Amino acid sequence: MDFSFKKCSSLNIGIELELFIVDSTTYKLKRVRDKIFEVIPQKYSKYLKKEYFQSIIEIVSPVFNSLDEIAPFFDKIFNQLKNAAKIYDAKIIGLGTHPFAKITDAKPTPDKRYEKLKNELQMVLDRFLIFGMHIHIGLPDEVAAVNVHNHTLKYMPLMLALSTSSPFFEGKNTGLHSYRSLIFENLPRGGVPEYLDNYEDFINSTKLLYHHNFIEKYNDLWWDVRIRPDYGTVELRICDSTNNINRILAITALYYLIAKNFCNKKCEKLFYPVLKQNKWNAIRYSLDGNFILNDKKEKINTLIKALIEKHSDTIDNKYLQIINDYAENKSISYKLVENYNKFNNLLNLCKLGEI
Repeated sequence: MDFSFKKCSSLNIGIELELFIVDSTTYKLKRVRDKIFEVIPQKYSKYLKKEYFQSIIEIVSPVFNSLDEIAPFFDKIFNQLKNAAKIYDAKIIGLGTHPFAKITDAKPTPDKRYEKLKNELQMVLDRFLIFGMHIHIGLPDEVAAVNVHNHTLKYMPLMLALSTSSPFFEGKNTGLHSYRSLIFENLPRGGVPEYLDNYEDFINSTKLLYHHNFIEKYNDLWWDVRIRPDYGTVELRICDSTNNINRILAITALYYLIAKNFCNKKCEKLFYPVLKQNKWNAIRYSLDGNFILNDKKEKINTLIKALIEKHSDTIDNKYLQIINDYAENKSISYKLVENYNKFNNLLNLCKLGEI
């Protein structure tokens, strides 16, 4: 395992988005992923990957050199997926959980790595009928990576709150805006990681896990934010999936703003109980949650707006406006709950997640 940090062109962007496939009439999970892949031209299908369950598609973007490249890519690949799915009477959904599917409805993808994970994680892996979005930011060296890791650790509940889309699981209103986040925390190396004093902290902890055969590669670390030395990035992994390209832009632009402003600034020591509480507040209340910042408490949506106002010279005004718009409006989780309370129809909720 190579622990050297692969120096990356500064602030390049990569996005991974997990989506699920449903029948176009019943909205039940549908296992036509491989057929969909076959009919999509190779210039697009090369960005599509299999996941643990056969009804999941992961989009793995090319490396973006700027925020301006993101929307055109997702617009094209969403259209390819929609058109291909239509051939097989299917639709593609971007939500953090399927609102009513049972874990028994999902079938695993035959794969040696997944079989090994199943042997280790047992029922925990069976419950992973969840869908997220991961964002990579490229950084020039390990010092910048540690700085961005720690500042992301501090602010990642803001990005989670912008993304929340999983209040329902197995047909039940969980009372949370991101139930997906709690399922993910069941992993032995998942959830909120620790603050890093330096890059050696990261190396030493990872090396112990590797040398004692608990991990084989960086993919086996599932923290909400993780350094990826092999890519030269820091990866934000806390977000729920989404079907909305502008929301992808808002979350990515906010993460980009944080990385650009803090890559050369050491983050103050962060108390783990506070990090956990701030994440819980986003899970439970989304943008209306409280956030502990130093000795103050602020609403998450207020903090997002204050952050972009303070660093308004970092990115183009159009992206600041997109972030602000989504901070002021409700995340999809609110709309899912409101729709269910009004119509008492779980099938409607899948429709709200169509790409």
